Amino acid sequence: MIFYKTNNEIDLDIGNRHIVIQRRYEALGAINDLLISIWFLIGSFFFLNDSLIQSGT
Repeated sequence: MIFYKTNNEIDLDIGNRHIVIQRRYEALGAINDLLISIWFLIGSFFFLNDSLIQSGT
């Protein structure tokens, strides 16, 4: 187990586990971005109908 500190970030290098954790983190970030964009599109469509404007906000 090796610790690296660069640019105010701490990197814990523990071999293959580090790679697995990093890939999971990146996948969760991509899923989060997708969900945010879906919510944004739904809210945008709600603004097209006067009765749904309050729900869109």
